[in-house]
Amino acid sequence: MKEWDRPALKTLVGKPNLIGAEIGVDSGGNALNILKYLDITKLYLIDVWKGYSDNKNKELNGDGVIGDDLIAQKCFEHARNSLKDYNDKIVWIQDYSENAYKLIRDKELDFIYIDGNHRYEWVKRDIELYYSKVKIGGLVAGHDYKLQYKNDVIKAVHEFFEPLKKQIYVQIWDWWSYKE
Repeated sequence: MKEWDRPALKTLVGKPNLIGAEIGVDSGGNALNILKYLDITKLYLIDVWKGYSDNKNKELNGDGVIGDDLIAQKCFEHARNSLKDYNDKIVWIQDYSENAYKLIRDKELDFIYIDGNHRYEWVKRDIELYYSKVKIGGLVAGHDYKLQYKNDVIKAVHEFFEPLKKQIYVQIWDWWSYKE
């Protein structure tokens, strides 16, 4: 499992019959590892797979979003192809995470992994929307906890979990906490 650099998700190795969700699938590399190394019953894969190439949203390019529809479509096709052997476990949701959360029942998930748009408001909203979807004892985690993103991910994570007095774990670029 050397090539998989997501320590938050590695905490789930050996746990049976997991139901999880990943926000920000891109080309499916992390999803493939989730499906290969974890005992997954169902995995919601949530990504808009749409570019932000119009002038209105041009400021969103980078920071975890794709700036071009053609590139986004190629990422989606690559994900579908590389994950085809696991299709019986995958629920594909091609939509914004703020809409997709309505398709998941409260306390259905053993884990949520947030790796979509890295801007503060998006990360904070994803944590807020998906926290209720995670079971008690479940994992709430994400990627890109690093200064490169202007502290947006760090700020959102701490603003959500510190008032709840939850311990936040950080390793490599992953962050995670457990729902109690």
